[in-house]
Amino acid sequence: MKNNVHSTFSIEYTNYIKGIAIILLLVHHFIYVDFHIPFKSGNIHELIVLLCKVCVPIFCVLSGFGITKSYKKRYDGSFAMGVKFTYEHIKKLVFNYWCVYIPVLLASLAFGFLGYPTEVYGTGIKGVINFFLDFLGMRAMFYTPTYNNTWWFIEATLVYYLLFPLIFKAYKRVPFITMFFLIIPLLYVQFFSVPKFLQCTTNREIFYLFSFTVGMVLADRDILDKVVKQCDERKQIYFIISVASLLIGVISAMFIKLIGMLIFALSIIAFAIFLKSIKLSFSKTFEFFGRYSMNVFLIHSLYMPYVINYLVFKRLGIINYAIQFVVVLISNFLIAVILERIKKFVRIYLLSKNKNVYVSK
Repeated sequence: MKNNVHSTFSIEYTNYIKGIAIILLLVHHFIYVDFHIPFKSGNIHELIVLLCKVCVPIFCVLSGFGITKSYKKRYDGSFAMGVKFTYEHIKKLVFNYWCVYIPVLLASLAFGFLGYPTEVYGTGIKGVINFFLDFLGMRAMFYTPTYNNTWWFIEATLVYYLLFPLIFKAYKRVPFITMFFLIIPLLYVQFFSVPKFLQCTTNREIFYLFSFTVGMVLADRDILDKVVKQCDERKQIYFIISVASLLIGVISAMFIKLIGMLIFALSIIAFAIFLKSIKLSFSKTFEFFGRYSMNVFLIHSLYMPYVINYLVFKRLGIINYAIQFVVVLISNFLIAVILERIKKFVRIYLLSKNKNVYVSK
């Protein structure tokens, strides 16, 4: 009889898929060009950038999945427990953010790294407001200045965490109505132009909330556990189905706004389950990437432009870009590992009441 541990969507699967997603994120930002849906240009750069943007719905789905699993294990039905649960997740997220934001701010104050605060946020009361919005990770929806535009995902996750207890409760009572209500913005964007008052959050909080909620459903119904079990029991058939779904996902991402990208994200998750199950030699590498994906997300765009602009070997042609990407990849994860050690030190020796007890991540 097979061990049931191997027939569940465990943290190893989550890290494996996060590892794939963070590599896609690095590629997306490394070769970024303007792209459009439906895809018509035939430009290979545009196609790669477009498809790599699937990293966002992948992270949203996994976030919804993870918080739901945690919620179901710990929630006792009380309002106080719900508030405490939400607070703990937000505190962890903000702590991770501040461990990068504060050093960036200090470096900017000391020698103008990415611009002095007054240059970035402005002066007077407006500058103070801009600073606090960025400090709290809540500047994207107000479209105020920031040291790093890619940090908008912190705000999106904060919003999703705050809304999660309400959405989950509504979903448990009226599942179809809840899901239909949340998919309306995606359907609207597919057939109509985005209203001006929503353009600041296009592809952000409002439009990726449905991806987060899909992850919630996958966790609540144990769907990914069932998928892993089916892959274990019918590997050849599952391989054929997952490859077919991946092709459908690619086509959907090229021609259907937002919903197509979500379909692509789910197909990647399905195919990644197969790859993880056959234990390829690089499996542990992706799991490693996934464990440090939050740190890489926070730091990568702070210095990637410097690598692209200053580490240039024109005579090498396309090999130049390969060298640059390898430098970006290796340096990101080296910094991410060091950052994780620093965060662990802060949690244990500075924030923990009992300095001798390990504080979990």
